[in-house]
Amino acid sequence: MRLAAPASTLGVMVSIGAGLYAGALFLAAGLLMVALALVSVGDVRRSCARWYVRHAARKLRDQRRSQREARVEEIAGGRENLAELTALADEIERRDASMFQRYQIDVLLDRHVELVVAHDRCLRAMRMADREQLSRALREFRERPGASPRRADMFERRLRGWDQCKAVADRYDEELALLGETIRLLAQQATCPHGDADAEEPLVLVLAELDEDNAAMRQVGLLGHG
Repeated sequence: MRLAAPASTLGVMVSIGAGLYAGALFLAAGLLMVALALVSVGDVRRSCARWYVRHAARKLRDQRRSQREARVEEIAGGRENLAELTALADEIERRDASMFQRYQIDVLLDRHVELVVAHDRCLRAMRMADREQLSRALREFRERPGASPRRADMFERRLRGWDQCKAVADRYDEELALLGETIRLLAQQATCPHGDADAEEPLVLVLAELDEDNAAMRQVGLLGHG
């Protein structure tokens, strides 16, 4: 009977220990589940944030593209040229996004539109006067007796203005051509495989492994016959 008390005490202690151990396990499992849930929530939040950033960037890109198209809508050939360069820009981004960002292709497209608009304004200004007609009118006016110097000066100013506008238009035209060729070059480089990529090396490795396997199988077969 005296041994019953220690035995009972031992049983109680074992039960308490087992309960504490089980409770600790349940607590650890609960904490693990909470941690996993928090990690999952964090991953979802990060994924949502990344999606939102990409969506916002895409929306801004689309708005930027629409604004470009609207600015060249009424310019002869403007929309067709912009469509070509925009398609090349999309190809660059698809093939090599780092190149697209590094060379700021969107900025180049914006510059293209600015040049197209400015070049068109120069052409419109030049069409307001016929240079040959102005030159002829100036010569005829100077030959008149008592011609007004102020009138002759006005003809000369208009001629100088036409020449200056023509020079600016030529400069814009040259920059447009260079910019277009730049985008075409980048698209070509983005599409072409990198020169340092050795396409033959993986095939050589595979063939070497096959040769080794075949040699090993032959060796096993010879040993088996022996």
